[in-house]
Amino acid sequence: LEQEGTPIVRHAFQTNCTRIVERGILDHWLAQEAQESGAHYQFGVTVKRIANGRGATSSGEYEAPIVIGADGRNSIVGRMSQLARPSGHCGRVAWQAFIDLPSLGDHVHMNVFSEGYYGINRIDSTRTNITLVLFAEAKVRPEEIAHRYLPGASYQSWKSVHPISRRSWEVTNGRSWLVGDAARILEPLTGEGIYSAIATAEMASHHILSIEKVGVDVAAANYRRQHRGFYGSRTLVNSTVRWALEDSLRSTRIMNALKRWPSLVGHMVEWVQSPEKSHLRLAKG
Repeated sequence: LEQEGTPIVRHAFQTNCTRIVERGILDHWLAQEAQESGAHYQFGVTVKRIANGRGATSSGEYEAPIVIGADGRNSIVGRMSQLARPSGHCGRVAWQAFIDLPSLGDHVHMNVFSEGYYGINRIDSTRTNITLVLFAEAKVRPEEIAHRYLPGASYQSWKSVHPISRRSWEVTNGRSWLVGDAARILEPLTGEGIYSAIATAEMASHHILSIEKVGVDVAAANYRRQHRGFYGSRTLVNSTVRWALEDSLRSTRIMNALKRWPSLVGHMVEWVQSPEKSHLRLAKG
């Protein structure tokens, strides 16, 4: 953990519980597994309307007992199914890119600075993933931040993501179910978005398969309850981190405190990153 490029805290994981996989590789593997299980893919299709299990797309009309929205923070399924809630204003924008940075080493680096923060982690021997969050009013481009703190690094084009925080949406109305970021967004600093997406998808599948036995209303209620439990501690940590980072003076004071009590970072990291707690919740369902 760094402040304005100066190291503050270094933490070593007690267990080797973290894996980094390039998103394209993961997506390809998931698609293959789904197709081998009988899923039918249609690429380049636009969703035009969803209501009560009926959907109209650019390739035709469809009807299904359950429609699952796994389409991210700006979920079309969620909006068209009336599951969206007013989000309010988000004054931050996230940027992501792959950079060539052979000198990084095998550590994950977090840097907090006046305009925002970034995290970087190794993908292979040369390429590194960087996720950068900037205050909208900072009027600074991601290229400027990369040049300031990572001089000499070459990068590909930047992709932007917005919003990076909003109120959680309703997760189901019986016919439409939301998983991953479509239902709830976590602060990128502690989010583990892919893990949450896969875990909630598994959770939703379990309850959807129970509909024939318990009925759709009971299955939906069970999913809502388990979904809230899954995000319980994560929401607390994320809200605290977001509060700490939304004000530059506040974040500076907190970073100064962490210099005196670096073990606090270690406890938070282990709490957030530990997969056993989530698996335990999922198993108890």
